[in-house]
Amino acid sequence: MCLVLLICTGRNPAILDSMLNMDWLHCLIELDRTGSVSGAARALHVTPSAVSQRLKALSRALGIEVVTSSTSGSSCTEAGRVLVQHGLQALSQLTAAEEAARALASTQQHEIAVACFPSGVGSLLPRIMKRISNEDEQLRVRFDVMTSHEIVKALQDGSVDIGLLARYPLDDPAGQGLHEVQLGRDELQVVLPREHSLALTDAVDLSDLEGVPIIVEGKNSQSCRSFLQTCDAEGVNPKVVAYSPDAGVAIEMVAQGTGIAIVPGLAMSWTAPNMVLRRLRPEVSRSIVVSCRTESAERPQTLAFTVAAHTSWRAYELISRMDRHSPPYS
Repeated sequence: MCLVLLICTGRNPAILDSMLNMDWLHCLIELDRTGSVSGAARALHVTPSAVSQRLKALSRALGIEVVTSSTSGSSCTEAGRVLVQHGLQALSQLTAAEEAARALASTQQHEIAVACFPSGVGSLLPRIMKRISNEDEQLRVRFDVMTSHEIVKALQDGSVDIGLLARYPLDDPAGQGLHEVQLGRDELQVVLPREHSLALTDAVDLSDLEGVPIIVEGKNSQSCRSFLQTCDAEGVNPKVVAYSPDAGVAIEMVAQGTGIAIVPGLAMSWTAPNMVLRRLRPEVSRSIVVSCRTESAERPQTLAFTVAAHTSWRAYELISRMDRHSPPYS
């Protein structure tokens, strides 16, 4: 390790700007404290020869003698004492800098940046954050809302630590250098008035949607594309009458009689009292995954988040079965 010191020597205040080896400086400080080369060697747990060599190297680097010897022992020259004085200050500052760096590292180890896809923010992420806070009060979670595609890029460039994202069947595989853990599958749901004829069963066949006015998420959304691709594969021509920016707007449009809505289950954190949710048949679903960079998969913070996500997903599934799928209308 090297240190830059500015030293004023004697009556001629010349500034010496030198790269000083810290071992040399330690030897000089201990020699000044103990009054001998052997004393400095004992303090530093090295041989007297090693101390002498380092002090000579220090003098050569500065171009000035820093130690004088006599029959009574060794001591610092005037320049040496100036160097010791500045060296002690520099070592104190270096120690403070190391402590500050360790404190910062400790803070960073207890903070994670999380990005979540939009429909997971209301239903899933709050449960995860609550469980994390219950398990580790020191672990702080900063989160942002991004599309799943944006989350992958943010993970790869290091701007977020963990991503909670949705993957559809035709999506590309996990990005390079990323590790993924699947939590479960989120099905598209049919939102319709309780008195609607399609609410009489617990699932709605795609073929039954022929001619029925349908509200779907934005035309370019992954859920919309996945729904339309499945319809095409099943030979169904859906009558899409509106594209909704979010589930709340879709519910309001259903309430106003615009049609029935097709939305991801996670997006439905609530429904109006006079509405019900029904599954689609065949199933149209997406995988919900926790993603991180491969090298950070075993970090305690990552593992804590993943465990909390698994537990929260199981709780979400249980509650959704009890609360959101009311019995068929009769």
